[in-house]
Amino acid sequence: MNFILVCHRRFLEYGMKKKISGKTIFNVSVILISLLMLGYFCLSENGLVELSKNFKNLDKGWLIMALLSQALNIAIDAYMTYILVKSSVPSFKFHNALKTSMVGQFFSAVTPFATGGQPMQVYCMSKYGVEPGKVFPP
Repeated sequence: MNFILVCHRRFLEYGMKKKISGKTIFNVSVILISLLMLGYFCLSENGLVELSKNFKNLDKGWLIMALLSQALNIAIDAYMTYILVKSSVPSFKFHNALKTSMVGQFFSAVTPFATGGQPMQVYCMSKYGVEPGKVFPP
């Protein structure tokens, strides 16, 4: 009980020192809406039951092929990135290219019209010491 009071007091002190920004309110709202939708899906009539029935009928071979295809896509993209960047930045490693490729895939999937993938890849590569626009050899 004492631990809860200490945490609550620190939370209140933090709230008094710093105003809550609009970005924080937006992020909390998105999380709450997502949790409410998940809760509705889980608690609704036939929600999880229907999902489990469909999962049992799923052809596992196609699922494995889809996962392998996506892994191959990421590996090829990472290899191409590695080959291009390695000639300009010798310290660039393959695992950095792999991370960059996965970041690009993720942000392309979650942004409208897949517009976020390449900018985030540039940002990610800049964290590894690659200057934007200096990738190709002279």
